[in-house]
Amino acid sequence: MRHSQRPVFIRECTECGAVFNTLWHNVTRCGNEPCDYWHIRTSALMRYASKHGAQIVERVHPLEVLERDNYTCRRCGEPIVIIRSNALEAEQFSIDHIIPLDSKGAHTIDNLASTHMRCNSEKGHKVTAREMALTATSHDA
Repeated sequence: MRHSQRPVFIRECTECGAVFNTLWHNVTRCGNEPCDYWHIRTSALMRYASKHGAQIVERVHPLEVLERDNYTCRRCGEPIVIIRSNALEAEQFSIDHIIPLDSKGAHTIDNLASTHMRCNSEKGHKVTAREMALTATSHDA
């Protein structure tokens, strides 16, 4: 079958929701640079969680956590500002496991919080009463 005779598949991007055409049946992302970046980042977070002993590993998009937390750091309460650089989101925020993975924390949206990189670094692997309260707080607005 010549290339021009191949069927064209219409897909919806699993990252951004855009509709695109492809010649391959197993393509799930539109191929835009931000979509590839977020897919790689989400997959890396899942691999990290599995490697560090998380009992439950869910696919959680970092932007879901940011949106749920209203782009606010759950450690200091200051806004998290996303700066676009070369069509990619700048690495100025971090997704924190409230109960660390090495303390039997799960990689689920309920155990993740949006933080500044510096705030997450200051916390380290400690589980304090504050972190326990964060997991008990309802995320429903």
